[in-house]
Amino acid sequence: MSRRIGIAAIALAVLVIAFGGFTFFSSNAEGQGGGKVLPTPLVFPTELPSPEPGVAVSLVDVSPSTTPATAPSETPTLAPTPLAVAIASDTPTATLTSVLLTPLAVATATSLPEIGVVGEFAFVSDHEGAPYIYLADAQGNIVGRINRSGASRPRWTRDGARIAFTVEYGSGGTLDVYVASGSSVRNLTPDTPDTNDSHPSWSPDGSQIVFASNRDGDMDLYLMNAATGEVTRQLTDEDLDGQVLDAFPSWSPDGRYIVYSSNARGGFDLRLMDTSTWLSVELTTDSRANLHAAWSPDSSQIAFTTQRAGGEQIALIGVGGGVPRVLTGGIGNNRHPSFVADGQSIAFATNRAGRYEIYRLDLITGDALQMIFVPAGNQYYPAFK
Repeated sequence: MSRRIGIAAIALAVLVIAFGGFTFFSSNAEGQGGGKVLPTPLVFPTELPSPEPGVAVSLVDVSPSTTPATAPSETPTLAPTPLAVAIASDTPTATLTSVLLTPLAVATATSLPEIGVVGEFAFVSDHEGAPYIYLADAQGNIVGRINRSGASRPRWTRDGARIAFTVEYGSGGTLDVYVASGSSVRNLTPDTPDTNDSHPSWSPDGSQIVFASNRDGDMDLYLMNAATGEVTRQLTDEDLDGQVLDAFPSWSPDGRYIVYSSNARGGFDLRLMDTSTWLSVELTTDSRANLHAAWSPDSSQIAFTTQRAGGEQIALIGVGGGVPRVLTGGIGNNRHPSFVADGQSIAFATNRAGRYEIYRLDLITGDALQMIFVPAGNQYYPAFK
């Protein structure tokens, strides 16, 4: 047990150094490939007002709001052009639009149904003091909460019926993988009290989950049966006594690849694993951190958080590799990208105005709009169905 705790401490220290203060285990907020032309990097204006604090709320659970949040702006109707074509068009310099949204109404306890997996996207908020996963509709209205504190990194099944996520037991505590389905919340890794099991991602058919764990020493990737939690395969094994971390896995929608971050060569690079052979190759080769990879719906592009352009920025790379294109810039940090279902925009968390808030970056126009407004705490880890 003492060896495992020591390894976990080393892992935490390595990642704090690698990502400029961002801790790998904390639930608290903290290119291009294939010859495609991507939008001009988003540059935040220097005079962006913070949203008005509004009425302080404490959402114990949330039913559909009687006072819906005002949408940031009317979203233009987009032709169903594939992402590879849409991002090849000329785009203007991107700007961040600040919109003051209506504070959410407080729901009464008697009006709350059993919370199930509802809504169109999930995100994490710590406005209640501890991080919880909230569920929102397409207009940005919160419609539910998964009742497990310490939660982060939500990932939907392809059919939108279940969400896998990580739970941290107290600040700096151990981690487990949970699944929410209907009104139930279940721990899939309850028999590993001294290890960290985290960052789950579903197979396209929902039968398997890839996740990161230090159960055998190093932080490696494993497969588990999604119904039972039984580990069926170890995918990586660096065997360097806790010095190497393979983490942040993300399974492609077409099932062919798993992209993940690894510091086996020093910096945290993205690696691409072929699920037919379980062999992997490097997608990035630099000394800066490249984390939080997320797939486009057509499995052709990968968005990720990078430090290559200073601070934390959102970048994009093709599945075939190449030079990543940084999509954001300016003041503040930008992290935790997630493609919207149409593949033409990316949701992400930014602290440009002070607190972390969820914005949506249009890959055609380059505009970014705030998606949801909670008048306290930090909002991060957006995840779309």
